[in-house]
Amino acid sequence: MTDRLADPCTSPADCSESQMDTEIDRQFPRNEFRGQAEATIYPPAGSKSAPTRCTVLTRDLSNRGFGIAYNEPLRPQQRVELNSGGTQLAGEVLWCRQIRPAFYIIGCRLLPVG
Repeated sequence: MTDRLADPCTSPADCSESQMDTEIDRQFPRNEFRGQAEATIYPPAGSKSAPTRCTVLTRDLSNRGFGIAYNEPLRPQQRVELNSGGTQLAGEVLWCRQIRPAFYIIGCRLLPVG
């Protein structure tokens, strides 16, 4: 199953408040990584659900993690694997924040792929 997302941030006014909320003093600077990626989202620990294959919006990337946007909330420690233009990334959810109904931004810590 593939879910498609529309990015609600079509102008600076649409997302300036949420972007300000995520702009903090960072140890590792973020690089813009805007686009779409095919994702595999693994269920939270203890769940018997199958992994979800979907499309997510990519937001940013650093040498320690990446940010995505998705239409469902994710829980800390969920595994997320991305494939974007042949580049594969794996991460663990650190935080998730609802921006508007059915639109969440999610921060992930990089993990070894595989």
